[in-house]
Amino acid sequence: MLRWKLAHSFVPAHEGETLAFEHFAHAQPDNVVLLIDTYDTKAAASKVVALAPQLEQQGIRIKGVRIDSGNLADHARRKRSEGKQTWPGRKQVYRNYDAAGRMALDVVTVEGDAQPGEPLLKPVMRGGQRIAAAALADTRSHAATNLALLPEPLRRLQEPYDYRVEISAALHRLAEQVDLNVESGYS
Repeated sequence: MLRWKLAHSFVPAHEGETLAFEHFAHAQPDNVVLLIDTYDTKAAASKVVALAPQLEQQGIRIKGVRIDSGNLADHARRKRSEGKQTWPGRKQVYRNYDAAGRMALDVVTVEGDAQPGEPLLKPVMRGGQRIAAAALADTRSHAATNLALLPEPLRRLQEPYDYRVEISAALHRLAEQVDLNVESGYS
């Protein structure tokens, strides 16, 4: 039987951790191992404990939890995962181009916060169904077009080049709000 692991990206794609845990449990009822270090490990563990009896009434048993990153000794003293930045919420990325038409800057923001540039994230599935199938030739053409738009330094394998990516003010505000909610126990 194919078993899937709960990914970090699955959690912020939901309205809250508990809902993400619940959706994963229903999608993988025989393999419920939940990832609890996306935001606040201690708070997530409490949510798992609260959710377990509800799932058991539906015949779904939580087999365990996973902590993928951070120092477990630090987690035992209830600190957040260190060394990583997690941006909450549903997002959109806008690509901006320079005067020559080459990629110059991407801006990551929350869904619904329009920014200058071309929106990159487009739905491909809805309700578990593909919205539209792309022909292989179209996919190849799209990839070739975008490859041609890369700045010259990004086309080389030598001499690393930092492509500019900015986080929008709206996404910063959402992260601050989530942090406040986590600190006060309402995440």
